[in-house]
Formats: sequence, C-alpha cells, structure tokens
Amino acid sequence: PIHHYRLMKLLNIQNSALMIFISALFFLLAMGCASNKPSVKPEAELKEVKYVGVVTNEFVLKGCSWLIKYNDGTDYKYLIPVQLEEQFKKNSLEIELSFHLSRISQGKCQIGEPAVLESIEKR
Repeated sequence: PIHHYRLMKLLNIQNSALMIFISALFFLLAMGCASNKPSVKPEAELKEVKYVGVVTNEFVLKGCSWLIKYNDGTDYKYLIPVQLEEQFKKNSLEIELSFHLSRISQGKCQIGEPAVLESIEKR
C-alpha cells in the first residue's frame, strides 16, 4: 500500500507538469495566431495626399537645378523631383502634387530630399 501511495503521488506530479506544459503550449499557439493577422490599412490611409508647392530654380548655383518648395503641415521643405517634366520647369510655378520619397542619389544638391512625383498639375 505504501508503494501505491508513492506511485499515485508521482503520477500527480507528472500530470501537473504535463498540464502546465500543455497549457503553456496552447497559450503560445493562441498568441502566435493572434499576431499573424494581416494588417489592413484603413481606407483613409490609402488615399493619395496632395500638397501645394512652388517650382523654383533659386538654388541652381548650389547644384540644385529644379526644386519644389512645399509645406508638409508643420514646416516648409524642398523636394528634388526625379525626372521633372519640361512643362513644369518654370520658376515660381504653383503646382499641386503627390509624391513618395526616394533614395536615389541627389547629386551635388544638398537642399531637399529626392522624390518621385506620383501626380503633378498646375494650379
């Protein structure tokens, strides 16, 4: 009878450890499934953001042939437009544009950031 008691105690310890292990495994699986859901951007984030800007060549002596000066909502900034079309190469031309920043080389121009224009139109 004493051996039977030790065996039951041993089985309870093993069952408890097994239950803890299984519980932890299910918890980790549940957390993994919850974090792997694809992120869907709200419709507002998918809309193109438009800015008002002015085309300028005022920094041509600093190696910047054409820049676009615009306000991002907090400050005035400059863009170095990648492949700006000839029709927009007019000093002080007001435009409406959307863009995304680029890592393309900006050459000698140290004013502004290179940007690929997604849309551009005269105002």
